[in-house]
Amino acid sequence: MPTTDHPRHAESPRSPDPSGSFVVTSWNIRHGGGAQRMGAIVLEILATTPDLVLLTECRRTTLGQIAAALADHGLNQRAESMPPDTGNGTFLAGRCRVEQVGPVPPGVPPGRWLHARVPDLDLEVLGVHIPDARRPTERAACWQGVLTAARASPGSPLLIIGDLNTGRHMQDEPGRTFTNTAMLGQLASLGYVDGWRHLHPGEREFSWFSHAGRGFRIDHALCAPALRGRLVDARYVHHVRRDGLSDHAALTVTLRMSPRA
Repeated sequence: MPTTDHPRHAESPRSPDPSGSFVVTSWNIRHGGGAQRMGAIVLEILATTPDLVLLTECRRTTLGQIAAALADHGLNQRAESMPPDTGNGTFLAGRCRVEQVGPVPPGVPPGRWLHARVPDLDLEVLGVHIPDARRPTERAACWQGVLTAARASPGSPLLIIGDLNTGRHMQDEPGRTFTNTAMLGQLASLGYVDGWRHLHPGEREFSWFSHAGRGFRIDHALCAPALRGRLVDARYVHHVRRDGLSDHAALTVTLRMSPRA
């Protein structure tokens, strides 16, 4: 793992190349990453050459070290949404200035929601970790918050990204067990596109597997209409799950710079 024992030199936010593109990496790192997994997790994040990193299931016990290691490699602009205890939270690190947007919607559990602007990339990021179906009230509050945010700024370059704990029947799962699929339909009616599905129509990949070995694609990047034409690439990094660094695959999304950025 990149160490932080040496003094770090403060690095100013990077000014991106307006003609280029940038990478957003999203990953549920499972229970904070764990002391034994932290080093490899950081190295795998850096291997995706990200300009922005969204991590869910962060924990205070390990986040400081992970954040410091990312900062050593230029990802030193940050925002976080952490619960008051040692539970799971959400963290965003970037090479450009990050401006957190609040407040968290009513009923959304602490640590499950992080809304930020990245002005130099002409991007808004809504990082979410939506509770699973065992917590229906909190799950409904999260989805209502997502839909409210999507409707609030119809022309904004909003990227909704993270562990959504749902997908499309028969596409993102073999059967029909998902709940809240109607919420994905409502986002689609607002013009949002599933970045990976848009670029890989008809294909099937799973980002998480149950203990019974059933695969599901529950980690998503949903692009607002303003981002659709800027979408370059979306792919899953599966070996990090197979290698046991997390129970989730990582997701990377590449977007073009906005002409006006």
